[in-house]
Amino acid sequence: MTVYINRVGSAPDFDALPIAKLLDYPGEKRDFRPFAQAQFALGEKALFVRLMAFEVDPDPQSRLSVALEGGVLLSCFPGGRLEELGGGGLGAKAQEIGSEDLQGIYWGADLALPLAPLSNRLGRTPAVGMTMRGNVFKSLHGGKTGRDHFGCLFPCSPFDLGDEGQVRSFLAKPGFGELTIVGY
Repeated sequence: MTVYINRVGSAPDFDALPIAKLLDYPGEKRDFRPFAQAQFALGEKALFVRLMAFEVDPDPQSRLSVALEGGVLLSCFPGGRLEELGGGGLGAKAQEIGSEDLQGIYWGADLALPLAPLSNRLGRTPAVGMTMRGNVFKSLHGGKTGRDHFGCLFPCSPFDLGDEGQVRSFLAKPGFGELTIVGY
């Protein structure tokens, strides 16, 4: 499966972009698999990522994360907090989102990853036709609700995104899929 990153002007219209659904919940023995999704767009000065989870009253430790080759790992939490793991230094920005639509009540964030530092981490500048490697996660480990879970866009082994050692191990040998930039 390939996920497409649409090339846009200065800012994306997320209502017009394709959605990548997180359907793989490895190791989940219960029926708790929160619906989560991601959208990608490449703008003139940033890579934009919208992360959404459909949960009513999410646990404060619940997180949505995007990982990209080059050691990029960003996580957002309910309330809009952004955490940059895997080396930091991207200068990413997050705008909290949350509301209700026909699918239900959701929370998440719109992320903007500036192209100059992202290009340095990737070793090349994102452009139409390029394929990057990455993954998206919805996880909760050690939360107050007792409903721990781990979901991913591309299949991988579950790990604790709050454990720096496990994060480094994952980034060294990731479960990544293809993210291809297209001009439409």
